[in-house]
Amino acid sequence: MLQCPVCQFENAEEATACQQCGWAFTYYLNLTPEDEITYKTQLTQAQAKWQAIQNPAKPAPTTPIAVPDLTQDVFESEEEFKQRIEKQNPYFAGTATLLREQYDAQKEIFPLTVQWQSWLSPASRGLYVKVDRLSAKQLYEQNSEHAIYIQLTVKEGLVVITKLNVQCETNSYLIHQEEDDQVWTWTQQYDSAEAYQQYLNSQTLKTHYLDAKKRLKHKQLETKRAEIKTIALHLTLAIIGTTVGTMATIQWIGTLSSALLGGVVGAVFIVGASYWILLWITELRCVGSNTLYSLEILNGKRLMSQHASVSREKYPQLSIQGWAVDEVAKRAAAGVLVCIDNVDTLALYGKERADVVRNWNNVDYQYSGFSAVVDIQKLSKGEHQIRLKIITADKKGYYMPDKAFTLLIL
Repeated sequence: MLQCPVCQFENAEEATACQQCGWAFTYYLNLTPEDEITYKTQLTQAQAKWQAIQNPAKPAPTTPIAVPDLTQDVFESEEEFKQRIEKQNPYFAGTATLLREQYDAQKEIFPLTVQWQSWLSPASRGLYVKVDRLSAKQLYEQNSEHAIYIQLTVKEGLVVITKLNVQCETNSYLIHQEEDDQVWTWTQQYDSAEAYQQYLNSQTLKTHYLDAKKRLKHKQLETKRAEIKTIALHLTLAIIGTTVGTMATIQWIGTLSSALLGGVVGAVFIVGASYWILLWITELRCVGSNTLYSLEILNGKRLMSQHASVSREKYPQLSIQGWAVDEVAKRAAAGVLVCIDNVDTLALYGKERADVVRNWNNVDYQYSGFSAVVDIQKLSKGEHQIRLKIITADKKGYYMPDKAFTLLIL
């Protein structure tokens, strides 16, 4: 008997295809590594489809809760609150519309837009499902619009989303958000308080923010410790300077008043010198203004000029996107700072930009995109200047283009 690798059905030895699932029994000799990968991929997809047929997705609730009660009752313990929230899973969250023309067969990404329920306000841009070409076609032919259901739980007293799915007739597909994993990788890679703060400021469908909060506290604690060490170092240097200055003055001059003056001068000299040396070592310096960059999108709208206006009541945060490279080094930059009225905000740098590679014919520019989120509630109404500081590839300085973007806060 010949066992099917997909459904495990026992077929006759002379069978050319499985009688139960239709898997073709093709025999290969001397497979190349590429052919072997292709075969394993096809087999894995066939097994997944067979499992989906045998174990259809759990049907979503037919009568979704319009506005669920997501607040903890005064008589509920935290565990009881969590159990109540999880017991009602899944929750109807809205309707997804598949964007057929934007389907990427190579990456198996099917973008979608979402009409959320009134009680929800997660991110709405960059959402997609991962689905192969055949399944994508079937999914779209069933209906271009599908219900979305979410799984909720309680962590640290907060109701958070743990899973977000598009529900179709025979299966459900996990919704991903563009850049979410990439942004989280970025924050871990940079491992700085600014990076984790930037991640917390950005909207996300996942729960990395809980870990980001802990890491932010840890980084802030590290910063305080570093400040204490710096103060202790300068006090030590001051004591050394005072001692050396006093002893030298007593030996050379001999009077008490001169000794005290010598101690003060010695302390000031040593502490001041150490401060300026430290500042010179750690501070990035501007190396020029000529490099390639583009400030392209402001709060989701493409910029057509060097001027834009934003209502502070409508947009509490300012989202900025673009790309920048180190033209001298012919490589991607080491990072980007968005400077508004001389206040720097660290941007998320390293987004994939295939268009920049094509336009400038340089594959080293592939990961040159950036995005930043700025709290504009701290900005006064009126005009503000936005400029970029583009960190050089060797991280020894930065470019600061001459052109400034004018932002009018209403």
